[in-house]
Amino acid sequence: MLRSPFHTSRRFNSIMGTPLWSVKSLLPPHGGHPVVQKDELLNVLKLSALPLPKSPEHDLKLLQDLSNQLHFVRHIQSVDTEDVEPLVCVRDEDQKSVDYDEAMGQLDLPIEAQHWEILKLSKRKNGRFLMVEGGLGDQK
Repeated sequence: MLRSPFHTSRRFNSIMGTPLWSVKSLLPPHGGHPVVQKDELLNVLKLSALPLPKSPEHDLKLLQDLSNQLHFVRHIQSVDTEDVEPLVCVRDEDQKSVDYDEAMGQLDLPIEAQHWEILKLSKRKNGRFLMVEGGLGDQK
């Protein structure tokens, strides 16, 4: 029978006991005034092509939400990243990236399949754009 590393609830509590921080610390104190002014909110809404608030209550809710988001961003910005290397991209760094031509060369395909032009199967085109309405045409 496998035994858990936490043989007793006392051991579990000694390891997992008191949390060091709370998610609530990422939000501003409750009841604080929004740090974003109404004219700034309206400008952000206009720049992002979002609808304007329909009521003063909705306006206040948007101001509070934006203030909460800015508080969170400032908290994240306060993290010391001096010795952290920036990411070039987000992916598994252990895997080798392969370009399309290299991947096609690794496949064991007949010559005619390697040069198959899928874009020629489109029934309708508009300039260099394909118009897809319901399927592919016959390959010729």
